[in-house]
Amino acid sequence: MYKTMTYDEFSENFRPIQNHFRDYKTFPFETYGEELDFVRSQPAENIWTEIDGDGGTYIVNGYHLVNRIQYYVCEVPVSTEAYLEVVVTLDRDCDCAVEGEGNPDCQECEGNGYQTLWIDTREELIEIFGEEYANEVC
Repeated sequence: MYKTMTYDEFSENFRPIQNHFRDYKTFPFETYGEELDFVRSQPAENIWTEIDGDGGTYIVNGYHLVNRIQYYVCEVPVSTEAYLEVVVTLDRDCDCAVEGEGNPDCQECEGNGYQTLWIDTREELIEIFGEEYANEVC
């Protein structure tokens, strides 16, 4: 099974646990030290990895090493046969960009020529990816 979801849907359905190693409220765990030891001690079905992927940042189920940023441990397990993807951010060229160069006067990208889009809702996911991809379940 393959499914794309938003961070809010991920949180609601799989309930990430709070990182108890920190003095402030956060959910992700580091990729080293005692936090990594804790993550690796959890059942595989409860571990998710935030990765730097093609054109953005994603959280995928399972324990992964390549392009990892941080880990999540969730209360609700997910089948290791499934591939679930949480779209966190998307990087894209700005409409002002010409041959990779941005317009210094552009308000959208501040002249960088690219934008990072944060995907918070199902509506934003559909708007960016289209109805078919955003609602795809295989």
